[in-house]
Amino acid sequence: MEIKLHANATTTPRTRKYLQESTKSDRELAQELGISITTVRRWRNRSQISDNHTTPHLIHKVLRQEQENLINALRDALRAPLDELLFMVNEGLGIAISRATLNRYLRPAHEGRKSAAPQGKESVKGRGCAPIP
Repeated sequence: MEIKLHANATTTPRTRKYLQESTKSDRELAQELGISITTVRRWRNRSQISDNHTTPHLIHKVLRQEQENLINALRDALRAPLDELLFMVNEGLGIAISRATLNRYLRPAHEGRKSAAPQGKESVKGRGCAPIP
């Protein structure tokens, strides 16, 4: 069993097994191992000696899948820059989303494309508009 312990780990799998199998009192074990009584009690009450997984059971997302698909389709159809797309999503679709979050949802789709939509001054040049001084 390969395990990676962080620098501040107070117990190892071997120590945890010892805690669970020992007949000594919680206080004696805590003093012997140099850990708190609370730590001893936690490991004694567990049925396993491995750490619990820290990955969340439910990952919360800002957008539902159909909203994400709609935004990506809108971006592909209009080839609008990020700021214009953000305005369309916030005002037109009524989805309250930040610029950074929108960019995060669009980034995976940009990886597969060879020519991304122009950003900033480049987007203004291609539309025949004069930049504002």
